[in-house]
Amino acid sequence: MQTTSFLPQVTAAQDRCHATVPGFGSVLVVTPRQLQDAATVIRAVKENSTVLVNSSWLEDVSGQRLIDFVCGGLEAIGGKVHRIAEEVFLFSPGHACVSNHHS
Repeated sequence: MQTTSFLPQVTAAQDRCHATVPGFGSVLVVTPRQLQDAATVIRAVKENSTVLVNSSWLEDVSGQRLIDFVCGGLEAIGGKVHRIAEEVFLFSPGHACVSNHHS
């Protein structure tokens, strides 16, 4: 008997990877190494992807600047920001529904 997996299929590409979850579009996981990576995040959300960003590889000041820049860009395009952990953020298109379930 063959079963269908509902887990994301991930294909690595350098420090970024795309995962496609059935019915949810594209998810991009980014570990930024420089402030210029903020443009990649904003562009991906504008193109209807949800982006998970782990900014822990950046120094505190650079990481905060990147997150601030992305938040400003998302405000301009109607995106949403969700803080997942201390240095982990989920950025999504405005129409995406993100739920937070606590156990």
